[in-house]
Amino acid sequence: MKINLFKHSTIFRHVLSTSVAIVLSVVVSSCANLGNAVNQKGITTSDLDKPNTVVYLTRHAEKQPTKIKDPELSAKGEETAKRLATYLQNSHLDVIYSTPFKRTRNTAKAVANQQDKDITELFLPAHEMARLITDMHSGQTILVVGHSNTTPALITQLGVSDKIEIAEDQFGELFIVTLNKGSVVSFKRVAY
Repeated sequence: MKINLFKHSTIFRHVLSTSVAIVLSVVVSSCANLGNAVNQKGITTSDLDKPNTVVYLTRHAEKQPTKIKDPELSAKGEETAKRLATYLQNSHLDVIYSTPFKRTRNTAKAVANQQDKDITELFLPAHEMARLITDMHSGQTILVVGHSNTTPALITQLGVSDKIEIAEDQFGELFIVTLNKGSVVSFKRVAY
């Protein structure tokens, strides 16, 4: 009996390549499942690869000393707003939020102009603003310009445990909250 080795080697190569493809498929599938393994804190390893959400929060700059309800920034406040823009120039903001007042809008304006972004005006309770940030802006970089009472409240609602107070005459501070999956990764307080 004569055996055609070429014919059998072709069949053997086909069976081998099919087997290798099946084995590779199983290995890749297993690796994908391992990539989503859950650690002791309930965070999957794939979650660790998700980008952080960075939230910059500041109180508006100094306003003009007047009794009107919605004052403009003072000359000193305008300078503070420019320093904020300089500090954030490499931050690559995705969104800028401000309360609907001249002093907050004008504090955010130099940053918005520099980064070619619009200012979205919102005045939400701190817990709703925190939910908006964690639900709508995961993995993004955000600036929120608020007030001496709203900024600390929002920082707390984002999960920072440090007690934050901003005095009535205190301006030019930036609070940086870094989140991953809604949990605080880091918190910094810097002057600008």
